Amino acid sequence: MSDRRRNRYTKGYREIAHDFLIMPTHSLPMPKPTKRFEREVRRVRYLSAWLFVKGQADRECHILDVSSHGAKIAVQAPSEVPARFELAIFQNDKKRRVCEVTWRRGKVLGVKFVS
Repeated sequence: MSDRRRNRYTKGYREIAHDFLIMPTHSLPMPKPTKRFEREVRRVRYLSAWLFVKGQADRECHILDVSSHGAKIAVQAPSEVPARFELAIFQNDKKRRVCEVTWRRGKVLGVKFVS
């Protein structure tokens, strides 16, 4: 096949690559995003804490990071952790945060603070 015939019926690799790199894929400018998503500041902490279920200390856990709305914690047996519990830094601490599990990945749980 001659180059003249090939160019008339099919485009070669260079022409396709040139068109792909040079030609715009759309003729209108892309719209600006309507929602602006800003991630909340999370503080990395490696603290031991306690999970309380029905007012009783249930098990120890480790806080990996924390923000004003939630935390990431690691536990030994994540399947035994209920969907809602209280979290305290010290076992005999009266100041506790009510938590709800939002996600589970292996031994790590993401919780949001309810109250």
